[in-house]
Amino acid sequence: MEVASAESAAEIVDQRGYLSGLVCDIDLGPGADGFQVARRTRLTYPGLPVVFVSATAASRHLIEGVDGSVFIPKPYHPRQIAEALCALSPHQAVA
Repeated sequence: MEVASAESAAEIVDQRGYLSGLVCDIDLGPGADGFQVARRTRLTYPGLPVVFVSATAASRHLIEGVDGSVFIPKPYHPRQIAEALCALSPHQAVA
């Protein structure tokens, strides 16, 4: 599922549906950033695999990223996202 804003992501988290992972751009424009979205999501889904992407914020990931998350710089190939999620969730397989 794809959402267009931090507010939309918060609504999904609040619904407490099934989430298998979070892929989030760090730079979301005005309002919450990807780090804030991930921290809020992890409150509801502890241990959820988190992959951050950004064209500019690599250095911030080490300081502000959630524990056990992965950072992938833009531009990226979708396969990188799948591989990162699988590495964070060993029970998952990439087809």
